[in-house]
Amino acid sequence: MAAGTVTSQPPARPVGLMSAGFFVVVFAGSVTQWREGTDAFGLDTDAKRFGRLLFQPLLVMWTLWSTDASG
Repeated sequence: MAAGTVTSQPPARPVGLMSAGFFVVVFAGSVTQWREGTDAFGLDTDAKRFGRLLFQPLLVMWTLWSTDASG
């Protein structure tokens, strides 16, 4: 049996990069939602939608940092 199939944890770096990439794609959708004024997920004002935009880059940075995928 290969050693890779015995471990219970996935490799952190690839998972971190994929997660950060997902959050970047979601950010693009959030920008569109803010610009078009689309209500969803309890975000029913421009201020709430814009506030979410401020925190999404932090989520990407935190994901890269916590999985050692930043460098």
